[in-house]
Amino acid sequence: MGNNTGNRLVFADLCRVLACFGVIVGHCSDGFVRNYIDLPLNDWLCSHFWGSVSRISSPLCILLSGSLLLKPNGTITFQDMKRRVLRILIPLGVWSCVYLCLVAWREKVSPFGLNFNQPEMGHLWFIYMMMGLYLFLPIFKALFDGFSNQRTFIYYFCFIWMAITCIPIHYPIEIFGWIKQPYFLGYGGYFLIGAFIAHVVKDFGSSRVWTALYIIGLSFTFFSVWYASFKAHTTVHDNYSLFSLSTTIAAISAFVLLSRVRSVPKILANLLAFISDKAFIIYFLHGFVLSFLHPIIIGNRTSIILLLPCWILATFVTCLGCGTILRYFPKSKLLFG
Repeated sequence: MGNNTGNRLVFADLCRVLACFGVIVGHCSDGFVRNYIDLPLNDWLCSHFWGSVSRISSPLCILLSGSLLLKPNGTITFQDMKRRVLRILIPLGVWSCVYLCLVAWREKVSPFGLNFNQPEMGHLWFIYMMMGLYLFLPIFKALFDGFSNQRTFIYYFCFIWMAITCIPIHYPIEIFGWIKQPYFLGYGGYFLIGAFIAHVVKDFGSSRVWTALYIIGLSFTFFSVWYASFKAHTTVHDNYSLFSLSTTIAAISAFVLLSRVRSVPKILANLLAFISDKAFIIYFLHGFVLSFLHPIIIGNRTSIILLLPCWILATFVTCLGCGTILRYFPKSKLLFG
């Protein structure tokens, strides 16, 4: 599954790069998507298109993590858990301090007077969520091992997960709130499904079918949000949820297709490896870069159709450049991610 370049999996690098880039795409476009009334329709549709494409980014990263950490013959020890938690906890502490100082500087207050009970910047929620997945690794491993030899249970789990987690977003069913086990039928579902796809049912369905499902999922997200916003005369983006049926189908389909990438030209493999190595830093850093570029972009009167791709690329390239510089610092992976 995926071709090795040295000790690297090409498909894993590809997933990281696409997920990282997709997060930036989403955060650049979201501010425009919320302004349905104020923007010309063409500009809103452009930002909404990019927003729809980017919805799979976070699920894609969780699916990849599950595929890499949960393996049929692998074992998970306390030392493994400790190492993985520290690998995100230390950079989280460093970047949280950076963002605390940024917020304090902007609001002209002492950083010690700010609220420490929530992520210092909105995008850091994902790091806390990943830490939770790592803390529950032994339980996920037990579930994975228990299901691995019985495909019927894998299909059963996927059905229950989608029914309990995804359907209520579209059709609220109060009793499902009592049935649902929030963690294991939440992001943990993506985590387990990633492992099932990678190691148990990786050959299930043809690539054409998964491509069609991806297009259907993406199209449904785009047209359903457009239609709902048109009817309400304001932005209604419930289907942007990471657990909406359309996002779930698109994310799983994209992961299946990416996991089947066997090889790429060497120059592309090297480029993917180079960017993938900085993906964690780029994720931490992009909120900082966006906060400085945002006033420039918002004040620009260029059409969003042209402006948004430039903003996305400028943010990504700036973060990649800064990440490359930070890699020269001693212990950079430990400190910055």
